[in-house]
Amino acid sequence: HAQIVDREMEIEMALTKEILGESETLLQAEGSLAELDCILSLALCALDYKLVRPQFTEKQLQFEGLRNLLQEAVTDNFIPNDLHLDGLVVLTGPNSSGKSVLLRSVGQAVVLAQMGSLVPARTAKIQPVDRILTRIVCQESCLTEAGAFEIDLRQIKRACDSLTPNSLLLIDEFGKGTVPNDGIALFAGLLVHLAQLQPSPPPTLAITHFVEIYHQAIIDHSLLPITWLCMESCEEE
Repeated sequence: HAQIVDREMEIEMALTKEILGESETLLQAEGSLAELDCILSLALCALDYKLVRPQFTEKQLQFEGLRNLLQEAVTDNFIPNDLHLDGLVVLTGPNSSGKSVLLRSVGQAVVLAQMGSLVPARTAKIQPVDRILTRIVCQESCLTEAGAFEIDLRQIKRACDSLTPNSLLLIDEFGKGTVPNDGIALFAGLLVHLAQLQPSPPPTLAITHFVEIYHQAIIDHSLLPITWLCMESCEEE
């Protein structure tokens, strides 16, 4: 039995040595097969989900019939949306009108396009971005001493510190974690900061319920390049 075990170990060591001698070739084959598998998966998804080839442009993000693949998987009545994101766009509307879904759809389409995939839209013109910065999800934990509002502030500070003219910034309900007046002031201040960035604001889509900023003219919109949009509710559509 001992001789059999010794012989098995000799065979395993010899086989390991032979494989390691071809490790470079095997790793190259593994990489090629992984790339092929990825490309085939993207091609099959493009056929199954009716994706389209995006057109890359220098300075705009424009979608017609933009969809969200994750949302389509869990609902039978998804409504595609059109969006022209050129500079700073603020989106508002009633609850359950699809604002957050549209926000995530933009990020999803940009990621898919820049990884070489087709995108879920009828037509898509996409500006290549160097990074996607977000203030979307606030995850509280008993392991951290920060509350939801502090986490929000940290996220938006990191985003502002990392912004470049070629970044994409997605903001969902910044300022809701504190009293309304303070939240409105913080969000208005953020809009002014972004609008005044030179040479121009980076592509930014911000969702908010703070419509007072617009209706009460808290900031002077005539002097700032900010576009306000309002989504209708799903029931109305």
